[in-house]
Amino acid sequence: KQLVDAEKYSAVKGEDKTAEIKEAWISHFNGDDERAKKIADDITGGNASDESGFKLSGAIELAEIKLAEDGSGDTVLRVAQTDGKEISSYIMCDRLNAAFRFEIMPYELQTFRIGADGRVQEIYICE
Repeated sequence: KQLVDAEKYSAVKGEDKTAEIKEAWISHFNGDDERAKKIADDITGGNASDESGFKLSGAIELAEIKLAEDGSGDTVLRVAQTDGKEISSYIMCDRLNAAFRFEIMPYELQTFRIGADGRVQEIYICE
């Protein structure tokens, strides 16, 4: 959880901590959880409790927040529908100057890219 919180924290702050987060995940998977926690704490200053700044409406949750890998500074946001019903939902983030409404199907994951200007576009990622 600390590593995921560190990823969210750095993305929302607009800080590219990709190398540090990668090192933390590698440490975690190699069994060095103390090292992983230290890196996560260094990124967040020890206070990453859901300070994402996102306000969500409807039965959705943030599944992931990260900086776009192309170095543009855009934020990539993935949400998951959680109660098994088709809904209309709304997301707002003052820090990113973004607010948008969308439809989401039962248990669907949707991914959005938020530009530095607050422009939002849905993106499709194959898994």
